Amino acid sequence: MAVYRYMALAEYVHGWTLFDGIREIIANGLDAEAQRKSPCVIRFAQGTLYVENQGVKMPPEALYFGGTSKRGGGGGLIGQFGEGLKLALLIFARLQIPVRVVNDDETWTPSFEKDANDLSSFVITTRSIKSRGMVSVEIPG
Repeated sequence: MAVYRYMALAEYVHGWTLFDGIREIIANGLDAEAQRKSPCVIRFAQGTLYVENQGVKMPPEALYFGGTSKRGGGGGLIGQFGEGLKLALLIFARLQIPVRVVNDDETWTPSFEKDANDLSSFVITTRSIKSRGMVSVEIPG
């Protein structure tokens, strides 16, 4: 298990809504489809929205601001700065939506935890799981 801590409070990007978070997740799925030839499947089942790409895994750099494989990837990609995923997960955590990212053989779960300054700051916790051979963002509700 690893915990990635960000110096970001819940109020960061305060104007962003659930719609903005979902938009960023779908944009990432479509970029993975264009870049890695991994079809983006968007489905809704049993009260959960799934955005899935088969046969891919995000590198650990995807958890860092600026960590992206899209820079210089050409004009056909939506994202380019390596911040959309993290901001979307922050929004879901702020709205207390228990989103989960399945990244092949681990899960990424966003939340807020008290830091050394007793402030609730944004974190992403990773846990190992059996390989699923895909990236899936699961947004319940």
